[in-house]
Amino acid sequence: PLFGQPLSSFGVEARWAEGEAAGQARAILTLLAARGISVSTEVRARIEACKDARTLDRWVARAAKASSAEEVTAPPSARA
Repeated sequence: PLFGQPLSSFGVEARWAEGEAAGQARAILTLLAARGISVSTEVRARIEACKDARTLDRWVARAAKASSAEEVTAPPSARA
């Protein structure tokens, strides 16, 4: 009896959120590459592992202005 069951019962929402996070991570990495900013393996892994939409949104905005990839993912207190 699939009819009438909410999509959340199939894990659709979770998979959609994972895809959204992966897309945001890809956007951050693409933006940094387009700006000629190299990304270490550690920072790349941190970006790709993040699943929090608010954090990824903040990192996308930072990637547009940052002078280094480390600056993108640094905690607010560590940023200049």
